[in-house]
Amino acid sequence: MRNELKIFFKYAGYTLLLLVFTTCKNEATPTTQAIEIVEEISFEQAKLELPLYTNFLTHFKERGYTFWDFHTYIQADKSALPEKLMVIRHDVHHRDIPSAYRAKVLEENIIGKNTATYYVMLDFYPESLENGFENKRLDYLKLMHFLKDQAVDVQPHTSPWDDYLAEYPETWWRNLPKDSLMLLKNKFYSIHKDEKYYSIETILHDTLNMAHVLEVLPKQIARFNALWQSELGLKVESVAAHGSSTPINHVINNVDILNVKKVRQAGLFILETSSPEVFQKLKFIHDNNRPLWMENPQDVVDGQYEFLMHPQVWENPQEYRDLYWPKTK
Repeated sequence: MRNELKIFFKYAGYTLLLLVFTTCKNEATPTTQAIEIVEEISFEQAKLELPLYTNFLTHFKERGYTFWDFHTYIQADKSALPEKLMVIRHDVHHRDIPSAYRAKVLEENIIGKNTATYYVMLDFYPESLENGFENKRLDYLKLMHFLKDQAVDVQPHTSPWDDYLAEYPETWWRNLPKDSLMLLKNKFYSIHKDEKYYSIETILHDTLNMAHVLEVLPKQIARFNALWQSELGLKVESVAAHGSSTPINHVINNVDILNVKKVRQAGLFILETSSPEVFQKLKFIHDNNRPLWMENPQDVVDGQYEFLMHPQVWENPQEYRDLYWPKTK
């Protein structure tokens, strides 16, 4: 049983609407289902609310870095990249939306325009099953149109495995745990990558019906691209695979199947952000485990990077460390 509580309040000069659902004992912990930013965020407010990201951008600017979005990276001569390069990728889940607005303001004022791509998780199937999804979707669209109007690169954050299982719910292995799926993968498939693509080769029998998955996937991507075009008025150029909790994604992951040659050569997008060809040129740094360089960017050695930032993570990384990292005396 869930109860809805609406709260309006002022914070740092702008108004927030929180729709909070509380749960009974033994249910999930309370979560914020929708957050609407009503008023404009100033540069001073953004610095106050995301001080770690402010410091991060300022630090690397002072070190002489060039900052690009993925659109700029795609167009660039890969044989003549800047020696100090940061290609910024934001994966934006619903929780990230308020801080995504702040991150955009910080980037524009510190490192300039066209310096980050925002990969927005519009119509993620498991999220579409949640109560209040319609409001969440409006939050995504509001952010997307805001970024588009500001000439910011906006692209999809997608989970093809979840889309496949949504369309084919009777898939026989969909409820198998990770360990069981891993045994099937190791016995019946061989996965390789070259400088550009992944290949998934069947051994003896296509137990997981990967042939069907790879036949369906381009059609699903084409439908999503058409939706993206109609909702946003922009063509899909690059995509960022989502690290879904769906068990199959931990066995043959979204990055693998999005970068299979057959899928890539369908011409539905130019680049997937974790593709072999990207990592041939760029090192990867990310905030998934709240690394200490978030507070100490001087620890990052100079180089050419893809930098993955989840905006909400930068609000309080220590909270995560306190919860998950081993305590030392």
